[in-house]
Amino acid sequence: MKRNEYMPIVLRDFEEWYKNDPHRKHEDYYLDTLTKENLISISKEDFKKFFYNFVKDGGKVQSGV
Repeated sequence: MKRNEYMPIVLRDFEEWYKNDPHRKHEDYYLDTLTKENLISISKEDFKKFFYNFVKDGGKVQSGV
């Protein structure tokens, strides 16, 4: 099967899954945190902690946390 044949199916199934999945609630989790203004205003230590936690949590997308 070629990509142009299965991609609409994958997208349709993903959209159906996403409607009811907890990941949907995290879509804007970092909206106010992950900004240039915020990141340049925090200390070097807080900057490291932020990205450590971001990766640990899978950006709140991969982990489902």
